[in-house]
Amino acid sequence: MRRNKISLKDNSIKKIMILGTEPGVGATHFSILLASYYVFILGKKVCIVDLSETDDYQCMDRIYHGDNPFDTSDYIYPIKKIDFLISSGNPDRQKLIRTALAHSHDIIIFDNGTKSDAVEKDMIMCDRKYMIGNCSLWKVLGFEKQISRLTNIHAYQYLYTFGQIENTEAMRRKYGIKIRQIPYTDSPFRIEKKQLSEIEKIIWEE
Repeated sequence: MRRNKISLKDNSIKKIMILGTEPGVGATHFSILLASYYVFILGKKVCIVDLSETDDYQCMDRIYHGDNPFDTSDYIYPIKKIDFLISSGNPDRQKLIRTALAHSHDIIIFDNGTKSDAVEKDMIMCDRKYMIGNCSLWKVLGFEKQISRLTNIHAYQYLYTFGQIENTEAMRRKYGIKIRQIPYTDSPFRIEKKQLSEIEKIIWEE
């Protein structure tokens, strides 16, 4: 089954959902990396919406804006030309989604953390969905567990940060899916030439 390929030719807001299989697999890193591609390579206006119930984005806000961070309830703040709409620990998903859609962005990326049940309810509005996991021997079963819980396995594109290629091949045979590795970057705000082609394979894959 072919996933919808995002078209940037019309003026509608494109919506992307990011889901991690467990904490620490790189969902936030990939959300920023994806935003960086659209902002710095394609010149689009992008907002990342924090639906993750972690404090990762609040920490980044404090680092960049010091002791006077922005109001985190419904305020969109910029870092390196990417806009961020962050929650305060227990996000009101629908309020954050409505706030994001009310602003003039070309692309909205929803960093959902690991809340797969919530994603299933909201995914119908999104043009593309990514699930990110870890294919290491001690993590791959958790990846498979999340995949098996989905109502539509083929609605997602699957990515991993670390792991063995034989594990990705086993999952491909078992579930009929392709799993790509996210290229390593020192900073998700910076895309170098050696990572660009791999990132574009992920973004433009059908």
